[in-house]
Amino acid sequence: KGEEWMVTVTPNDGQVDGPKFSVWTTILNTPPVIVTTTVAPSSGNESSTFTCASLGDHDADNDPINFRYQWSVNSLPSGNSPALDGRNFNRGDVIVCTITPNDGEADGLPISSSPITIGNSGPSILSVMIGPSTPTESAIITATVSGWADADGDAAQYRYQWWVNNATVSSASQIDGGMFSRGDFIQLDVTPFDGAVAGVTLRSNQLTVVN
Repeated sequence: KGEEWMVTVTPNDGQVDGPKFSVWTTILNTPPVIVTTTVAPSSGNESSTFTCASLGDHDADNDPINFRYQWSVNSLPSGNSPALDGRNFNRGDVIVCTITPNDGEADGLPISSSPITIGNSGPSILSVMIGPSTPTESAIITATVSGWADADGDAAQYRYQWWVNNATVSSASQIDGGMFSRGDFIQLDVTPFDGAVAGVTLRSNQLTVVN
């Protein structure tokens, strides 16, 4: 690149040379090239951070290559850094990353990644407590579930599994003395559910039924 070359042409009719003709040419810049744009991970949800990268980039002039990033969410421009997180997209959105290489003089062709559709985020809870703390057979045992979190903003739903002496007895939100007797041990498993995906199940404190 940048070199000047002179080309000289001498015509000949098979017997005699004609007048020579010379022309100078300057070797111009060759724009850089990207082969593929990738996004990792290849799937995710609102809790994910996606990273965009180029593969196979090269420059025929051996110039250093800089990259411009442009994310789109549902075909609308979004972030312009190598990474994109859940502040920029919601469940069901489609994201694409486009990288444009530049060698300091010219842009190469922009190359876009394959589209990724944002999936559902599973919910979570922090704790499960059951009470009253010293129940009798006349008590109704209820649950207090704390710390519901769902990155998609889905409404809280819970799946219940009550245990009495290590045997399952009910999937209702509460139980009464018809399911336990004095001396029994009671615990509850609660699984958060957002209507599509279940989160991690937590087990409650243990109660002992008193006289």
